[in-house]
Amino acid sequence: MSTAVVIDVKLKPESIAEAKAFIKEVLPEMRAYKGCQSLEVYQDQDGESSMLFYSIWDSRQHHETYLAWRQESGTFDQFKALLAEPPTFRYLDATGI
Repeated sequence: MSTAVVIDVKLKPESIAEAKAFIKEVLPEMRAYKGCQSLEVYQDQDGESSMLFYSIWDSRQHHETYLAWRQESGTFDQFKALLAEPPTFRYLDATGI
């Protein structure tokens, strides 16, 4: 069964433009990573520093493997430096309802 992954981030106000450029640069690799079925990035209508990543993965393990790769490469730390607070991760399963 597929897993939805929701990542909520709050960017430093002074880093918004840099963060958007960074995200745009790394999205193709993320979307092409093994197990990623889809990925969309949303920006809060009431505050441009709040963004949400919504993706579908083959499994939680696939996303965690991807995240470990980003951490090992240092890319994740580069992104975290642009954030006002740590990101929140949620892993969701479809209910079938």
